[in-house]
Amino acid sequence: MEAHSDAVTAVGYSFIEVVDALESAGAAFVGLLNDLEPADADLRVPGLEWTVGETAVHMLTVLWRGTIDRRRVDSVAEMGELNALAISEVDERRPSVLADKMEEFLGSYIEALGGIDPARVVKIIGAVRADIPTALSCLLFDLLVHGYDIAGATGRDWSIEPAIAALDLRGCLPATSPWVLPDVINGPRRDVVVGFATTSWALAARAGDGSFTVRPVAAQHADAIVDPVETLLAIAGRRVATDPAAARLASWFGPF
Repeated sequence: MEAHSDAVTAVGYSFIEVVDALESAGAAFVGLLNDLEPADADLRVPGLEWTVGETAVHMLTVLWRGTIDRRRVDSVAEMGELNALAISEVDERRPSVLADKMEEFLGSYIEALGGIDPARVVKIIGAVRADIPTALSCLLFDLLVHGYDIAGATGRDWSIEPAIAALDLRGCLPATSPWVLPDVINGPRRDVVVGFATTSWALAARAGDGSFTVRPVAAQHADAIVDPVETLLAIAGRRVATDPAAARLASWFGPF
């Protein structure tokens, strides 16, 4: 897709690739919820202020926000407030019931995507606008990370395919400037280029002097070949990256 001057747009990957990854991750998330016991809903999720049931509700409301809920915010702080409000508006906490709701909604959501213009630009947060593949990559990021959260809280398995993690990083990272720490985005220029064993490209990230950009480059320009799953979870604040290049990139971000 061609880039718009005022929006983050997909470069070098397709709308269909993201939709397929979203459908796969959504089905895995539904399967995870169906594997839980009712009592699991009350378990606290490590690192979050939410229980398992609240985290599942949050993921459902994030899906709704892409379609039936048009509320948008202008900052990460406001997003936290909207997330809390949206969770409070849903009384259900039973994992199996939430799984049914999510499965039904995901089915209609994926079907509806077939009739949408991928080049349509939507608001992500604040001044960040993006095309549909980029927006779906942000939604995919939430599914992958919150599946990891729930699995960790309940002792269940949660597998993220490296190829999907790499695709998601390529799609969503360019739209994450609101989460970059102020002293990073406003400080001196810094660069890091990370590549992945599953791809022929790398991601060149640059922050500082008031801006933040991420762009694909040839794999040979990578500072290091890193694990895309570990890198995604490190950026989300869920893991500590073992590779120095991935750790450096992850250190630029505040909590997601």
